[in-house]
Amino acid sequence: MIPVCLVTGFLGSGKTTFLRNRALSGREGKLIYIVNDFADIAVDAKLYKADGRDVISLAGGSIFCTCMVSDFRSQLGAILEGSICPVDEIDGIVIEASGVADPRVIHRMLAEGSLKRQLALKRIITVVEPDSLIKLGDRLPNIKAQVDTADVVLINKCDLYTEQRVAEAENVVEKMHPGVEMDRVEYGKTNLPLFANASVSPVEGEYSLCDDPHFATLVHEEDVSNMKILMQGLSNLASCIYRAKGFVRHKGTVGFLDFASGVVNWTVCETSTEPTGLAFIVRKDSHDMVDSWLANQGVGRA
Repeated sequence: MIPVCLVTGFLGSGKTTFLRNRALSGREGKLIYIVNDFADIAVDAKLYKADGRDVISLAGGSIFCTCMVSDFRSQLGAILEGSICPVDEIDGIVIEASGVADPRVIHRMLAEGSLKRQLALKRIITVVEPDSLIKLGDRLPNIKAQVDTADVVLINKCDLYTEQRVAEAENVVEKMHPGVEMDRVEYGKTNLPLFANASVSPVEGEYSLCDDPHFATLVHEEDVSNMKILMQGLSNLASCIYRAKGFVRHKGTVGFLDFASGVVNWTVCETSTEPTGLAFIVRKDSHDMVDSWLANQGVGRA
């Protein structure tokens, strides 16, 4: 059977950074990555492809919702039929769930049909970022579901916070999932194996609705004409915007913009890269306000 590792974690917690660091080590052998972006553009999958990884992208919702589960299962089936490479060459499958996913249904999903005879769920790793966990953990049920499902929780970005704040995050995790294994990490760097020797304990869950009551998405596909206005606006709207990321063009240069937990980072791409556009995940009740800001503040909108 092919071992499977599911990686979950809220928006901006550092899931992709963690997995890209592990992929560079090559320690786990030949891995196939299934990368789920909640927004309509596949930003994270582009990052993996730039690293030369075998990636299947599923964008435009959560793989654990009723509208995408068929596509997800079809992609798993295609892998098992050798669509990417001969099955006997695959050492494992890594699933990076969307940051807004409720993954509790994963056990039920993999137990249905022929998948249960070919795939073995070996580990569920949840990555958390102290600030968003503490501020949003009791407001967004998806965060608790991600921690509930984990057999290991990585407390990431510990270098950015005081010992007291990190300990507070650990207390939140312990209350959500008593006794779960925790590991403090920086930049997602850890020697934690992606595939444990024993299967994880099942958690009961249901498929999510396609229309999540807490989140909405926006996509900005135009070039960024004024980076200063964009960055200032993101900071001003930090309470409304959970995440913004993408490859965008600014003054003829393509770079990667990443916004999470009130922090904006802009990195110019060293190699030729086509822009993807900028994907936003926002509070559902703030969708129209953010959309209006994109249209009226010199940034533009799709």
